[in-house]
Amino acid sequence: MTVMNSINKSKNILTVIDIGNSKVSCLIGAPVRNNDIQLKALGFGQHASLGMSNGQVTDMKEMANSIARAVESAETMAGFNINKVICNLSGGRPITKIFRNKLKIENGRVDKNDILKLLKFKNHYQIDNYEILSSSVIKYYLDNSASVDNPIGIFTDTLTTEMNFTYGQKSVIKNLSSAINLCHLSVEKFYINPEASGASTLLEDEKNNGAVVIDLGANITSVGVFLNNKIIFSDCIPIGGLHI
Repeated sequence: MTVMNSINKSKNILTVIDIGNSKVSCLIGAPVRNNDIQLKALGFGQHASLGMSNGQVTDMKEMANSIARAVESAETMAGFNINKVICNLSGGRPITKIFRNKLKIENGRVDKNDILKLLKFKNHYQIDNYEILSSSVIKYYLDNSASVDNPIGIFTDTLTTEMNFTYGQKSVIKNLSSAINLCHLSVEKFYINPEASGASTLLEDEKNNGAVVIDLGANITSVGVFLNNKIIFSDCIPIGGLHI
């Protein structure tokens, strides 16, 4: 138990919950010391998903019980309790959008403050009944439309940034958060299903050069398109393996 207690105090413990329409899975892991890609699995649990239909919570008590059972099994295997989780989001038709913003560079040379100004524009892209889950820069563009990865220190009159935003429906997020809170857990972050699927299955080269990920679930099939190591498109349909 000495080893487990030291692990429990570590800030590097990651707990993810996959809440699907047929089952709830929970994985507790820790990064491998010699690289920043692999994770060492410490505990795993699974339980039938009750109180969920087409990505929507239909019975809060049943949903919370399913989550609690899956987490309890993972905690038993790991040997310690957790209090924060990262959760997927498949219900409510989560979406991905790409926006471009242009900024005039006053002194003709890009500095850190110019980048911060561009990133602040994300507050202008709220969608009714949706919440921004993540945003990241895909590419920066100079006057001549040449793309650069890091524009700081480069001379140009204008700088354009291309950013991707992922959104989740507020009602779905609130209901899943409430079910997880009933298990005395809190949600660190939500990821849309296609983004999580791509992160867990695609190689770095595949995400950079372009790839499509199709996740066939029990009731929902989601699709994600990746390019330049970012998800640039996502969608889902309410048809899954149970319908085939």
